Amino acid sequence: MTPEVRTITFFGRLGTIRLICPCLSGFESDYFVSKEDLLNACVEVKTIAFVEQIKPILEKTELSAVERLNRFMGLSAGWKAANIDLVIEVVKVLYRAENATLLQKMNQRTIELISPLLAAIIEQGEAEGSFDVAHPKDTAEMILHLSNIYREMNARALLDIRQNPSVVTTIKRRIDAYLEAVTRVLGAPVGAINIDYSDFLDALVQEDTRRAERGEKNNGIH
Repeated sequence: MTPEVRTITFFGRLGTIRLICPCLSGFESDYFVSKEDLLNACVEVKTIAFVEQIKPILEKTELSAVERLNRFMGLSAGWKAANIDLVIEVVKVLYRAENATLLQKMNQRTIELISPLLAAIIEQGEAEGSFDVAHPKDTAEMILHLSNIYREMNARALLDIRQNPSVVTTIKRRIDAYLEAVTRVLGAPVGAINIDYSDFLDALVQEDTRRAERGEKNNGIH
């Protein structure tokens, strides 16, 4: 008997799955027995791909810990700017109340994969004297948990730009607050952690404008 999930997709239509997880577009929809399996597969593939992308940074031992951390975090900002349509679609779905458990699983898996890499940078900074951290591994996990909180704070704002353009200022303020918090957690010099998110914010506004021109409604998170 064909499982019911064959006609069920994570976002309600197969095209959206392919947008969210293009690396999985070759699979049949009934390959996944639940939307949890589908999301887990998406998260696993995307996170591992990001880990592979940042490995060259970790191998650049000639860079200081501060330089490596800024590049580490800068890759995330650059990826979001280059994939802003994907970011918006993910936010629309993952931050719905019914997907709270899925979001929690995704965040936890991301922390499991990335925290050892971040801890290595923090350990280097402690050895160099640029960071003042007694427990690098725990600190890395705390920073990533803080990142999850920061993203949740901005989720609704990302989808509210059309009705309230001033939220761009709010998002920018929260980015600055997050970077300040990371700096303090690491005991780093003021201004040492400095990521340029301007391309991401510009891409966000431009993508929302394109969607408005196509007549797409900005339904937000329900």
